[in-house]
Amino acid sequence: MQSFYMIGIQVFLILGIIGIIVSGLLLETWTSEPGKRVNVHAETIPYAAVRSKIALYAGLSGLGSLVLATFIYLLHR
Repeated sequence: MQSFYMIGIQVFLILGIIGIIVSGLLLETWTSEPGKRVNVHAETIPYAAVRSKIALYAGLSGLGSLVLATFIYLLHR
């Protein structure tokens, strides 16, 4: 049976990875240059602002979860 801190590490790692992926998808990190150009001209400014804000929060929460998982690992090593 896994100990409580190992389950916590796994949960925070999964949440961190999901947050980073969501942020990357919303910021179109893995989109080709022609695809980005089409999307920039097709979207409105308020939509782009909301999308960027959600991406920022998802990225920060993902990064925070990864840092927390690292601290849990280092404290119980």
